[in-house]
Amino acid sequence: MDTLHSQPIALVAAGIALALWLARIVVFARLHTLRAPAHLLHDTVSDYANGATARLFRAMSVITAGAWTATAFAVLLGLPSWDYRIPCFVILLVAAVTPLLMIAAPIPPQGTRLGVQGVVHYALAIINFAAAYSPADRIAALVQGASAHGGSPLLAVIGGILGVLAVVILVALIALVASLVLPKLRRVVGLTERAFLWSVVVFYTLFAVALVFG
Repeated sequence: MDTLHSQPIALVAAGIALALWLARIVVFARLHTLRAPAHLLHDTVSDYANGATARLFRAMSVITAGAWTATAFAVLLGLPSWDYRIPCFVILLVAAVTPLLMIAAPIPPQGTRLGVQGVVHYALAIINFAAAYSPADRIAALVQGASAHGGSPLLAVIGGILGVLAVVILVALIALVASLVLPKLRRVVGLTERAFLWSVVVFYTLFAVALVFG
């Protein structure tokens, strides 16, 4: 893996990405303290876009979009020899744009008709989830390959964790889809979505660590 320390702009982008991913973790955790634990099973994260949590949800969406964008540019500018650099950059930008569009099309409050806006919101969420998962295997392989070719011990540890998390993300995504389409599992959609989102956030936070310190 190319070293970003010889490319100041890329290193700055990676540092910003790391700071924003860490901020995302803090805000996401804070958001979960504002509702009763029972809602963790039944409510999707998008439900936080309504009511007293709406402002914090919007802030989290903006932070997340910034984290995706900074990660994308760290990849583009800092990994010139990676053959998946351009596709990864484009995919991460898609992941960056969708949270902002979802702010403009929030899901309707529970108990109300889903409507066109709700369908658009869910469509954007699906695109975002697909973009978040899509490069995970390639990123894990990149970091693992770097650690196997004279990389730092930190890269070896992160590469191993990323490999596991890539599998966790896939399993969580499958569970999330199942809970959306199977009525008997609909009651745990909040749990499956959170498992997916937390694994994604931790994955890209560790990737940013690898870019900055690897």
